[in-house]
Amino acid sequence: ESLEDRTNRAAILRSAEGLGLLHVHEIPREEPTSQRRGGRARGVAHAGEKWLCLHMHNTAVDCAHELHEQGFRLLAAVPPTSDR
Repeated sequence: ESLEDRTNRAAILRSAEGLGLLHVHEIPREEPTSQRRGGRARGVAHAGEKWLCLHMHNTAVDCAHELHEQGFRLLAAVPPTSDR
């Protein structure tokens, strides 16, 4: 959620590393790279990235295709609408 926020992305990567995950697949936002905020957030630990294998994908379809080729089965859940 809100991976474009550098502090959220760093927290997600730290959590993945803390849980013992090795591979993280990321699909960047659709905005051009030149419009993204660069750099690192101050006061946020970034060391987790060096222990993870980060895989970048252009689209969710590309990501799913690569994971399927590696033998993974993808499952998804859709939360109910808040019509109540």
